[in-house]
Amino acid sequence: MKKEEMIAFKENVDGWVRELSAEVSSYKDIPTVVEYNAENNQHNYELIQELKDNVEELRDDLRMMKAIQAAILETSIDKR
Repeated sequence: MKKEEMIAFKENVDGWVRELSAEVSSYKDIPTVVEYNAENNQHNYELIQELKDNVEELRDDLRMMKAIQAAILETSIDKR
């Protein structure tokens, strides 16, 4: 190889190494992002479960209130 070809080859290799390094460094952040998203998803799941429990509790309260209203209504009708 001639000296000019060797210099051009070295510059090309250096460019490839820089490009590869830049691409690899961008992939280094992926585990952090994935971990953050996993934690966020877990937190959201926990919030959804809590809301689901609250809704079920409200349903139970509504059923109880309906039963009380029905009993009061029945008592008031029987007293007439």
